[in-house]
Amino acid sequence: MNLRGNGLTQRVARRILGITLASLVAASAVLATSAWLDETERLENLVTQVERAFAPPLTESLWLVDLPLAESQMRALTQIEGIAHVSAKLFTGQQFRFAADASDSQSAFLVRQTTLRHDGRPVATLELAADRRVLVKTVVAHLLQMLTIQALLLALGAYVLFRSVNREAARPLEYAATQLAVWRPGDPAVSLAPPGGGRSDEIATLGAAFGRMQETLAGHMARQEALQHELEEHRDRLAELATTRERTLSYLEGLEHRALTMSTGLISLPREMIAPQIRRSLADICQYAGLDLAGLLEPNSEATVGLECFWTSAESPDLATLPAPLRDDLGHWVRLRQAARGVEILERLDDPGATADGACTAFARLGYRALIALPLQVRDSAYGILILARSRHAPIWPEPEIAFFQLVGQIVASALAQQRALQQLEATRQELESANIELDRMSRTDPLTGLGNRRAFDEARARELSRSRRTNTPLALMLLDVDHFKAYNDTLGHAEGDVCLAAIAALLRDMARRPGDLAARIGGEEFALLLPDTDAAGAERLYAELRQVLARSALPHPASAVGPLLTLSAGIAEYDAASNETYKDFFAACDAALYTAKHAGRDRCVVAVRQAAAAR
Repeated sequence: MNLRGNGLTQRVARRILGITLASLVAASAVLATSAWLDETERLENLVTQVERAFAPPLTESLWLVDLPLAESQMRALTQIEGIAHVSAKLFTGQQFRFAADASDSQSAFLVRQTTLRHDGRPVATLELAADRRVLVKTVVAHLLQMLTIQALLLALGAYVLFRSVNREAARPLEYAATQLAVWRPGDPAVSLAPPGGGRSDEIATLGAAFGRMQETLAGHMARQEALQHELEEHRDRLAELATTRERTLSYLEGLEHRALTMSTGLISLPREMIAPQIRRSLADICQYAGLDLAGLLEPNSEATVGLECFWTSAESPDLATLPAPLRDDLGHWVRLRQAARGVEILERLDDPGATADGACTAFARLGYRALIALPLQVRDSAYGILILARSRHAPIWPEPEIAFFQLVGQIVASALAQQRALQQLEATRQELESANIELDRMSRTDPLTGLGNRRAFDEARARELSRSRRTNTPLALMLLDVDHFKAYNDTLGHAEGDVCLAAIAALLRDMARRPGDLAARIGGEEFALLLPDTDAAGAERLYAELRQVLARSALPHPASAVGPLLTLSAGIAEYDAASNETYKDFFAACDAALYTAKHAGRDRCVVAVRQAAAAR
């Protein structure tokens, strides 16, 4: 039979052959897989059974060191069909290996190793391997047997199916095609059933339907002509609509692109650049959309309204040119729009019938024909009314434009909200910086005297000690104590004591006149002067000056054992940078000098000398 033709019989035959071959291939794959798995499982069981059966006697032979018997047992294992090789490695180092033939290294698989033990003690490691060739041989034999049966069954079924299709379908269809080939419109209906009948009910039905189709064909052709003419008219109108739609889509795409550019351009801008960017973006949108005005209407405190013009095609409209009642109406209208939060669409403002409303009259007076009012609202904050107006183009607003301008209003509102938030954030940041500066100052300042406190003193002395070591420059420390200050408080009261400490602090502040000098209160009545670039002699001169100024101040001290006026005792130490002296030793030396000054009669200073202390 020829299978190369394009007839129904050839196509069916090719498909039956393809299905048969595919079935054989699929059956082969399934059978091969099943046979492979079954034979693999059989060989695994064989290895397990051989291991269980031969392991005990082989263990006994190896334990008794009966090597000939062990070799005989291992050779017997290799004679079992399915065993590729067997080997035993004694724990003494000896190894025995026996294979079914010389090629067992390539055919071995399912290798299993077992430790042979005698009374719990290891004797040797037994290795058994199955023979892959037995597996392949068994699988191939089984597969050939099953494929032969499958091929015979499929070939028989394919032949029966092919003969049935050829008799019941191919031959009747061939006869019907011959009859229809000579038929022309207008001819009487023909019978498509083959001679003999009996099995061609479908072909007869097809012939009857074909006859009815001929009867209606003429009517359909007449209606087709009418529809063709109508279709041409619709086609012309559709082409016009498509052109208009294309222009509209192109216009809307341009608007969307500008909205995206505007939104992207306003992201992460500094506060001072937000308003200029809004102006640039709105100018681009207005020029593209044919708008003549984009501005922000905001009510002011005088119940009127102000206009901030973002962009205009001509001169910016001046609301002052409107009569006062119209300005008031416009201000009232803006407040209503903000409260309502809805978009207001004003169209055909140049129509006398549309100017009854005060706001419409005001905008018409300013020369605009159509206007959109967009309340700028973000949450509960209002930012005015965005006005977009036309004075030269169509006085109506298409729906896509309204939706787009609402989006523009949301973008502008968000930008203005961002600008206000950044302003508030900047104000808050400045307040926090000022507060931090003040807190930092207060954390380093004694609240009673205004001098540096112990923290300021510790930070300064650490910094100056480091500088003195690095530059090998002198550094002096003067510790001062108010003489008999407890008696002063007990006699005059703590309030007067605070006044006394503030007065002494003012004198010390005047003494620490250089930029690096520090006067600090480090205790109740204890003060310290840290004097960079000053040696002990310089500190002594500063104390002498302080003593004279204090004497001229004539602060009374009725309870002092030194005299009737307030006096100070001081200890002075000069930092020894060459010996890398620690601060603890430096401060202790100065404190010891102060202690010496107190016990030497007070109202004096003592300079700490590493070998001896000299009083002056």
